[in-house]
Amino acid sequence: MTCLFGPRWGSLCADHSRHWAKRCGRPVSRLCFADKLAFVLTPDWLYLLMTHATGELYEYMQKSRDRQAGAACFTAEESACLASPDPATWLRGLKSYTLRWIVEHLDGREDRWTSLAATSQPVSAAAK
Repeated sequence: MTCLFGPRWGSLCADHSRHWAKRCGRPVSRLCFADKLAFVLTPDWLYLLMTHATGELYEYMQKSRDRQAGAACFTAEESACLASPDPATWLRGLKSYTLRWIVEHLDGREDRWTSLAATSQPVSAAAK
């Protein structure tokens, strides 16, 4: 996007990722909220069908258990759902967490829920 439309559009797209934006020391872009809300609003049966068809469902389930968010950000019910081997139960917990994240950060406040993995290093100024 940067090559085609310039740095403003490049940042809009790159900073839709909470993890990437945090690594770069920037706030998430407006596109982040649209992306997360699209996930929350997708009917469960359709999301599960799509991720099962691509073979990514169980990968997503595993990654959400080790996700970038600090464990303290999950409610007890969300944690229980995310630990479930049942995809529908897992999805209910992830959607609950995601919606709470959207509501909490929509006003632009700093994202303290997303933490960088211990192995991740901030991106250098040249890469920003």
